[in-house]
Amino acid sequence: MKYEVTNQTKKKTIIFLNGGGVGPWMWEAQLNNLPQYKMITFDYKGHGENGNKDFVSMSDVIDDLRFIIQNEVKNEPVYLIGHSLGAQIALKAFNELPIDKAIIISALNKPMKKILPFIKPLVKCSIPFVRYKWYAKLNAKQLNIKNDLFEDYYNTSKVMNYKSLKNIFSENMSFQNTNQLDDRTLVVVGEKEKKIMLESAKSLSQNPIIIKDAAHDIPYNHYYTINKIIESFL
Repeated sequence: MKYEVTNQTKKKTIIFLNGGGVGPWMWEAQLNNLPQYKMITFDYKGHGENGNKDFVSMSDVIDDLRFIIQNEVKNEPVYLIGHSLGAQIALKAFNELPIDKAIIISALNKPMKKILPFIKPLVKCSIPFVRYKWYAKLNAKQLNIKNDLFEDYYNTSKVMNYKSLKNIFSENMSFQNTNQLDDRTLVVVGEKEKKIMLESAKSLSQNPIIIKDAAHDIPYNHYYTINKIIESFL
């Protein structure tokens, strides 16, 4: 299990949880601008440096988180910040691991039951194209990934395989958190996200933070705002 540690000597630890199909590079603006924290990033299985094994489930990622915490956190506060799939994992991990606080960014919290039966055929149809840049550019446009991060996105997406992608979509679209959140958890969503994402945020929190003009791109395109939120909440 490979992971990266930034600011090793700091006492408060943030573990960042990526969206599905992307990598730690999506947190570059946090890693470069939050020097007061020890920060840990890692690729999920089926991604980047941990691509030698398939992505299986959120529970499998939580086992990886448990390993990281046991190795890197010694009686110190530990925080999770997750985006999209990573936000769902953070919600699940919060109930299973010794987490002090969590920031949940753009978490889908409404199972998409009508789409679930079509995941396998849709992934089978799309997987032959993941190695092509034109296809990556189409997907990057949907995620508002700018040119400075495109090569990182392409290098992550082009090695994704059928099993990992199928499992990512299945886990993402079937997720629902029913546990009551308390003041140790902050829910954030973009003003311009899809309706289901705004509804999801409101199902998790009575008062989610809604970032003006943001879509599903908060960590890398609205980093000034989210970094201020991180510093204030943690």
